[in-house]
Amino acid sequence: MDSGTTPGQRVRKRRMDLGVQQAALARKIGISAAFLNLIEHDKRRIGHDLLNALAETLNTTRHDLQHGADGALVDQLMEASVQTSLEPNLRKAQELAEQFPDWARLIAAQSDRIKAVENSLSNLSDRMAHDPFFSDTLHEIRSAVTSIQSTSSILVDAGDMDPNLDRRFRENIYGDSLRLADAMQGLTDFMNPDANTYADIRTPHEEVFAILQKTGFHISDLERRDVRVADVVDQLFAGVSLSARSIAMDYCAHYHRVASVLPLADVLAMVRHYGFDLAALGRDLDVGFPVLFQRLASLPPIDDLPSLGLVMSDASGRLVHWQPCLGFELPRAGFGCGLWPLYSALQMPQAPQRAVLSQIRRAASGAMEQTPVEAFAVAEQVGTLGFDRRPLYRALMLLVPMDTQPTTAPQAVGTTCRVCQSATCFARSEPSIVKEGF
Repeated sequence: MDSGTTPGQRVRKRRMDLGVQQAALARKIGISAAFLNLIEHDKRRIGHDLLNALAETLNTTRHDLQHGADGALVDQLMEASVQTSLEPNLRKAQELAEQFPDWARLIAAQSDRIKAVENSLSNLSDRMAHDPFFSDTLHEIRSAVTSIQSTSSILVDAGDMDPNLDRRFRENIYGDSLRLADAMQGLTDFMNPDANTYADIRTPHEEVFAILQKTGFHISDLERRDVRVADVVDQLFAGVSLSARSIAMDYCAHYHRVASVLPLADVLAMVRHYGFDLAALGRDLDVGFPVLFQRLASLPPIDDLPSLGLVMSDASGRLVHWQPCLGFELPRAGFGCGLWPLYSALQMPQAPQRAVLSQIRRAASGAMEQTPVEAFAVAEQVGTLGFDRRPLYRALMLLVPMDTQPTTAPQAVGTTCRVCQSATCFARSEPSIVKEGF
């Protein structure tokens, strides 16, 4: 539909595109030309029946007259533009979606494909760097190749050799070649999961994440005090690996404890009263920020309030929980951006941190200006203290999409160094596998 910003402007644009005179359109829908003129200049509201009549006469839909071009498609075009050197322009994106919808969908699809490839590269890179099976398999391959090379060089350089010794060396080469073939087959199977498994899952944590994502990170059965956590895990996480089940059991047990301390009805009432004023919520609910963060991130959808994100890391900084939110992408494994307040919180345990963030690939411009993210972070002690035991900490970062523009410029951050395109970031810890303009 039209790139106008109001229904009246869209009616006028559509009428002019069709070459229909104002008086002729007014006659067809049974109103005066003067009244139609007021509508087109947004001096009168369009009633339900009149909007239907305008849509039918102008050969369009009431949705297009009321809301304009496909909002989701326009947002996709805006996202695609920030991946290139183009200056994002909301008006031009709307015009493209209206005048050339097929081309607009193609651009959006290619942008999604690029993002998927970047995510695949990031997952593969994280997998190669952190997965113990991958590391052990590569070590086995190197060991077998080295052994074959060493034995072969002996056979080449030894000249005449005792037949028994010669046979033993050849048997060693044959055994090492079988070991190499098995290792390569294992590596192939590892890099190409079976069609009956989750194609994008790489670790037990990701198995758990895939299921939690389907629930929206809200598990209604765990809101009941009398529920058996093991029963919920058996039903919700059926078919996952043993390691993933162990992670799911810990997650659900902690979820149930937090839900028991902070009943859903009480929290929802407070959120409707205070919004996401974390200081007020923590004070009136009488809980610390770590518990509050986790409870807010597990809430069901609330009218007029955004869904929150939550990131958790262990003391090494490795992410152990990632719950994305609108406008802020998270890596699926490994480490996040060193500029996140999550990591400054680890340096100052129990000292709350706050920052307004904007990811580099999702610069705040055009339609994307409406989704800066307010990040709250804190590190808490885990485990028990002892005279011969150092305290351990984990960090939590709650992500709250902002519906208004911040008063100060957001801090530009990335997702993770491996896929960050910033060439001058002082916090970079390793080269990016994604080049500028990828």
